[in-house]
Amino acid sequence: MLFDLYGNVWELCNDWYSDTYYINCPVSNPKGPALGEARTMRGGDCGTSPGWLTSSMRCASDLFGFDVGFRIVRKAN
Repeated sequence: MLFDLYGNVWELCNDWYSDTYYINCPVSNPKGPALGEARTMRGGDCGTSPGWLTSSMRCASDLFGFDVGFRIVRKAN
């Protein structure tokens, strides 16, 4: 459920970030480039503009702070 994912903290992802990768990436489950200098963050925190609060918006993880977190996911039994 996407309604509970965004607006709390920026979500730190395992993908490497690239300004150009997501322009021509696979539509389903893009993995990000093979190498990079910064990881990808997506979502946003409570101070983020509403236009950024989507699963498709991504930025470089050069801004670590109290508003960056990560999500632990496990497969359901």
